[in-house]
Formats: sequence, C-alpha cells, structure tokens
Amino acid sequence: MRLSLRIRELEDITVICCRGRIAYRDEADALSLRALSLLKQKRALVFDLSEVNELDGAGLGKLAGIQAQATKVETPVALCGATGLVREMLELTRLNSVFPLYSDVDQAVRHTRLRQPAPRQLSFALKAIAPSTVL
Repeated sequence: MRLSLRIRELEDITVICCRGRIAYRDEADALSLRALSLLKQKRALVFDLSEVNELDGAGLGKLAGIQAQATKVETPVALCGATGLVREMLELTRLNSVFPLYSDVDQAVRHTRLRQPAPRQLSFALKAIAPSTVL
C-alpha cells in the first residue's frame, strides 16, 4: 500500500499520521519533503507509525535525515505506534536510540511538550549616549 499522510495540528505540535509503506523513492521522499517543510513552521513533530506496514532502508534513511535537520533547528521529533516489523527495523538499526519512541500519540505529545526548548528571549542593553556625542 502506498504511503498516505494525514496532518493533525495540536497547538504547538504537528502529528504526521502515516499509513502504508515508507519505502524507496516516492513514499520516503514524500514523507521527507513534508516533514522538512513542517520543521520550518512548528516547534515539534510526532510521527504516528501505527498504520505503517513496511519500512525499508530508504525510509529509515529519510527518518534519520529528518532527525538530523530537526536537531539543527532545535525542534523535537518523536515516533509513536511502531509495532511488528516496523519496530524491529527501528531497533535493528538503533534508530530507537536516536528518536524517542512512544506507544501512542497521546504519550508522544505529552513527552514531546516537555522536551521543547523554552522560547528564546531577546535581550539587549541600551547605552546612554550623551547628547554631545557625534555618531
């Protein structure tokens, strides 16, 4: 079954519900493109893999690439719902040590919110300039 993606917005987190296979070429590329575009907009991503029935090396590579980009932009990414062969692939390749792996969306969202960085505060100092100072 080809990959279909359903996007759910939960306040500050985007949940990407994946259904079908995350495999070589089109499916893996579609997931990567969508996730990378969302990383520019949101503070956190959760991938729901509960309806994924196939995950190959290309799919694993795209997930690793998404995690690398998320790390660069300081955005948490988590996986949830992986079972059977999908979970085995994540464990065999040790991607389960790169991504937090949760049993369901609610657990992933709850823990991902705790991992988000605090909003950055812009701070600066104002210097007093004497009226007679030439700039």
